[in-house]
Amino acid sequence: MAPRSIAASSTSGFSAATRERIYRELRVDRIWEGTSEIQRLIIANELIKRGTGALALPTH
Repeated sequence: MAPRSIAASSTSGFSAATRERIYRELRVDRIWEGTSEIQRLIIANELIKRGTGALALPTH
């Protein structure tokens, strides 16, 4: 999706440097989101293995 957006932005007056910066930031965002998703999956799998007792939640 990002390459299409970059191509479209070239006709709307963005400079090459601006398009390159946006493209780099989008790539970093995708990597970051993937990392967060992996962390969520690892945590979920550990909770399944250990049960919710491993959370040590405070009781009121």
